[in-house]
Amino acid sequence: METEQATSPSPEAVDSVVKLYNAIHAAFPRAVAQFNSKRGTAHAVCSLLASVNDATYLQTYEFNALEKLDPKIIPFVVFKLVNNTAQNLWAVDVYHALEKDPVYRANVDGGLQRQRSQIVELNFQRNKLAEERIRDWDNYCWENRFTVLPSSTPAARSTSNCSRWGLGGFYYQLLHEIIFGRKMGAAMIQKPVEYEEWWLFFNDIDHDQAPEYIPNAFDRSIYRSSDIEVTCLNMAASQQWAF
Repeated sequence: METEQATSPSPEAVDSVVKLYNAIHAAFPRAVAQFNSKRGTAHAVCSLLASVNDATYLQTYEFNALEKLDPKIIPFVVFKLVNNTAQNLWAVDVYHALEKDPVYRANVDGGLQRQRSQIVELNFQRNKLAEERIRDWDNYCWENRFTVLPSSTPAARSTSNCSRWGLGGFYYQLLHEIIFGRKMGAAMIQKPVEYEEWWLFFNDIDHDQAPEYIPNAFDRSIYRSSDIEVTCLNMAASQQWAF
């Protein structure tokens, strides 16, 4: 039997997860409220089915509604796993349904307690790496006056990026590349409009409805199509901006 000590995440990992959650909650309180509402509904239904050993709870409408929020809720799910309760251990299944990067998936051969600890620790390492890359990206943009936008891979949690971004920032460009794998390709941008669209996305909209920018004829007259369509992964390979 696994002991509590053997399966507890480190205090540093717990502190990192809690700080990220609090930062996101301060920036996007409606997003957190939406997650908690859908999680509560899904947990009620899934707990009932799981109590009779019915694994079909993973295919329920309620569980699917939670999944549709996709990677932007991963920090919320990990935060739930900080508290070791039977109710919160259910979040292990939610996490594995959302996390596509094998680097950050726990070993499912271990028990739920061990998976819980692994998930918290893995996201602690991801948070540290994200902070380092975001700091480098900030410096790069300042030094180059935002003339060239370096890229990131989808492994980056867009939520952690956007919680750092204000109306005067350029994070929506980075978020666009992370989610859609290409530059926006916009010759002119109304920053208040972009900010509002991404703010609404993080607070109210499912992940598959992220605001994609479609270049128009004027954009294409300024930029070559190859400049617009270059992928994050290609740029990350040459500039080492991958998370």
